[in-house]
Amino acid sequence: MNDCPSPWMTAREAAEYLRCSVSEIHGRFADGRFKRHYDGTRLLVLRSEVEACVQQASEPKRKRGRPISRREPVILLS
Repeated sequence: MNDCPSPWMTAREAAEYLRCSVSEIHGRFADGRFKRHYDGTRLLVLRSEVEACVQQASEPKRKRGRPISRREPVILLS
C-alpha cells in the first residue's frame, strides 16, 4: 500500500491542516493565494501550496517603517 500522501487536498482537508475554517480556504482561493484545481466537481489545492503557507507563517515578519537610527544619543548639558 502507498504510504505517501496525495499531492492534492480538498478544501476541508486544507482547513483542517491549517486549523482554520473552510470559508477561509475559499477566501484564499478568491484572492489568489491558492490556485484552484478541479477533479470533476471537487475543488482541490496542491499540498505544497498549503505547506508553503505554513512555512511562510512561521517566518518572522519584517518590521515596516524607517530603520532605527544607530547614532549615539545626544545628551544636552545645561
